[in-house]
Order: sequence, then structure tokens, then C-alpha cells
Amino acid sequence: MSSDKDNIVKNTFDSISDKYELISSIISFGMVQKWRKDMLNEVKPHGNILDCGAGTGTLTETIIKYSPDCNVISLDINSNMINNRRNKNIKFVTGNAEEMPFDNNTFDYVVSSYLTRNLSNINKFFLESFRVLKPNGIFATIDAFNPENRAFNNLYSLYFYHFIPFIGDIMTSSDAYTYLANSVKNFYSPDEISDKIQKSGFKMYKLKKYIFGIVSLHIAKKLE
Repeated sequence: MSSDKDNIVKNTFDSISDKYELISSIISFGMVQKWRKDMLNEVKPHGNILDCGAGTGTLTETIIKYSPDCNVISLDINSNMINNRRNKNIKFVTGNAEEMPFDNNTFDYVVSSYLTRNLSNINKFFLESFRVLKPNGIFATIDAFNPENRAFNNLYSLYFYHFIPFIGDIMTSSDAYTYLANSVKNFYSPDEISDKIQKSGFKMYKLKKYIFGIVSLHIAKKLE
């Protein structure tokens, strides 16, 4: 059942689906893909992998290049993002990351990039990820956060909460980047996310922060 936030997220990404990856690369100065690759270097995915909130499939394509013999499924709630995919060979499934259409103990890895801020119930996502992972499976998620350094936070706030929404909304003729900026501004801290992951049953084993914490990578394991 879709919540109000689900509908807002779907409408937001509908409006920017054909420009999302390009603009994300521009506003992050190309770092967004570097951070995705670093996540894969940290977890070394193989076997059966689920990419949640896969969007246009950029992370999925990167996983396939990293591990050509793996089996990846891309899950996203927004069919328009899926329809803009570049690689027709990727298996995409339209569905909600909070109610995954998969059996228990299906995947060796569940990964996501820049998804968690857009969820209606982040705890349900963590619980569902735990459910569909096999014992000893790895969960990894990377997302944007408020910076922890106060001095840097002033500069970052001017850029990310004012300049980016202004330029992004103009480029997409929408208010999508105002929403995306606010989704970071009102989000949990990396440590709060770690706590929620552990309360879902996982064993946290790494929290890696980039550039004063503006992006953080969480890695956890489903113990037997």
C-alpha cells in the first residue's frame, strides 16, 4: 500500500528520471560514482545480489562490471526510472523496498545507494533486507547526510541547500531538487542509521564517512 511519501517520491523522480544521473554527477563533481565503486570495493559482491532503489540501474551496471558472473536484480518503486534504463539485459522489478516481492533467504548481498532518505519507513526496509538475505549475507547502503564538521557545514549548507535546489529545479522544470535537499536536511545521522540497522538484527561491522560525513557507507552482516 502506497503512503503519501511514496507518492511524493514517485512523482519527484518521474519529473527528473531522464536527467537524474547527469545532474547527480555534476552536483557531486563526479564523486557519486566514485563512492558507489568504493562501496563495491569494500563488500566485494558476488553470487545473488539485490540492488534496492536501483533507479536507472547505474549501481547495477557497476556491480556487473565489478563481478561479471554475479546475478543482479534491480528493484525500484518507480517504473519511469526503470524505463529509462540503458542496459536492456538488466533484470528490473517494480516494487517497494519496504515490502520486497522476494522469498526469505534469497540473496547473498542487498545493496542500495541514495535510497534510504526517500523511504516512508526506513525500519521496514532494514527488516526486509534482513529477511531476504541468506545467513551470513551482507547488507550495504550508501547515502547523503548532513556534514558533521561545523565550519564545513556553513559552506556546504549554502551550496547544497540553496544553490543546488535553485539550479536543479531550473534544469528539470520541477521542485525535485528542493525535495532532495530537504530529504538530506531532515534525515537521521549516520550513527542513528547504524543503530537502526543493528536493531533490525544485523551485526554492524563498518561505518565509513566521506568528506566530513556528507556521504556515509554502512556495512552490516546477517549472522547465522
